[in-house]
Amino acid sequence: MLDCLASQRIPTALLVSFLIALVVVTGAIESTVPIAAR
Repeated sequence: MLDCLASQRIPTALLVSFLIALVVVTGAIESTVPIAAR
């Protein structure tokens, strides 16, 4: 059971870190490029 929980927790952590990176990159792009340019 512990192996099952660990195998589920690792992909969740990767997904959360990927979403955080996506938000950071999106915020950096929007702060660099004016919104009217899109």
